[in-house]
Amino acid sequence: YSGGSIAGAPPAVGPKNSAPSRQMLQQMTQGTGRIILAASQSDEPSLESASLGHGLFTYALLQALKSTKGNQPISELFASVSQNVSKLAAGVGGSQHPVMYRSSVDADFSLGANASAPLSPGQ
Repeated sequence: YSGGSIAGAPPAVGPKNSAPSRQMLQQMTQGTGRIILAASQSDEPSLESASLGHGLFTYALLQALKSTKGNQPISELFASVSQNVSKLAAGVGGSQHPVMYRSSVDADFSLGANASAPLSPGQ
């Protein structure tokens, strides 16, 4: 139900103590250059897999980061992760659709260091 956090409301279903506070939700959506990824839409649970050792979203995200070494813009990475999560969920008879929120259209970056760019001291 984590996608409900992006909308600024606690989930309609699920454990009552699992939702972030309203203050935290407001802080998450303030400012620029922010990207929030949520494992599922507000009306669906995030599925877990004992055989994968993670939730479906975490597993797909880790696999994508390993294969790209983090050198892919998050918007592209998310598209791949979202598609894989939906496939994995369908494979276990479930439904899960990750959600992404960007503070602005141009808020996008990669998580990995560019191998061709020299690192400054302290990085």
